[in-house]
Amino acid sequence: DPGRIVDPALREWAVEVRAGVRFLTVGQAAWRACVQPNTVNAWIDKGWLPAVRMGDGAGNRLVRAADLARFL
Repeated sequence: DPGRIVDPALREWAVEVRAGVRFLTVGQAAWRACVQPNTVNAWIDKGWLPAVRMGDGAGNRLVRAADLARFL
């Protein structure tokens, strides 16, 4: 039950996953865009591509597949 998750970002992610939203790792997003993962990270850092960070603040970034499709 996502309502029991204390971390707000993790709770939002769980709700989206349950709703069928597909998330990609930076590597998967890079593969789909035919670029290097560093390029995807740069897009995220510049604010061009939305992403969510999972973990303790230094965790992996996840990109919604729909956001990547719109960006490309």
